[in-house]
Amino acid sequence: MYQLDAQNISFHRTDDVFTSATFPFVPDSVPRVSSTGSWFDKPLVKDGLVPGILIGDGLATYDHHEFLFSSADLKGEIVEDYPHFHTSVDNYLQYMPAAETFALRFTGIQPAHHFRDQLALFVTTTLVQGIIVTTLKYTVHEQRPDGSDFHSFPSGHTTTAFGGAMFLYEEYKNSNHRWVAYTGFPLAVGTAALRLYNNKHWYADVAVGAGLGMLCTEASYAVLPAIHRWLGWNHQPDGAEDNVPWLFLSKNSSR
Repeated sequence: MYQLDAQNISFHRTDDVFTSATFPFVPDSVPRVSSTGSWFDKPLVKDGLVPGILIGDGLATYDHHEFLFSSADLKGEIVEDYPHFHTSVDNYLQYMPAAETFALRFTGIQPAHHFRDQLALFVTTTLVQGIIVTTLKYTVHEQRPDGSDFHSFPSGHTTTAFGGAMFLYEEYKNSNHRWVAYTGFPLAVGTAALRLYNNKHWYADVAVGAGLGMLCTEASYAVLPAIHRWLGWNHQPDGAEDNVPWLFLSKNSSR
């Protein structure tokens, strides 16, 4: 005989062959897909290895320093092959990953955080990126390939694009449509490529900018619980502890 009520699903056999068993039933619960198996989400990879390789590669190819190739040599080949290339698409493409992050919540795909928390993450990342990128631009004083100014290093467009791509990834990596979490990275790569072909940046600029963008986003997740305390928000943000990056001393270092 089977019996069903709003709280439990119970069954037992009248011939006593099986003992009674009860399974708790929680209404309105939606299972989330775990990201444990994602190689990219391993702390050492996402928070250290990938950004480190990008920044290290950019510094190794800076100016005429050659690591497989140099930024100057690559720029010479691009200018030679596409001397008149110009587009303004990169000025808008840089914002697409972050815009997609906010827009996807209206399609029914559940993000990791409420809108208020997403907004706090976005603002924090933007502020951190602005401080770091502006400081480096005026400190390094690198001339752009087209000679327009001396604010080439690092690429702000690329930093913004990869920061947004990482934002998109963190918000949807555990959703039931996990593939959307990765869609920001092609947009970010496209932004970096267009900065090169527009003759606005050297390769080192975009490589370092990509790594910085990823790290700035991860840093914003690390300080989100502190933002809740500072602003007096009276509940822990959804998934805040799970999203604290390993690089910034995550309590859950095995995720």
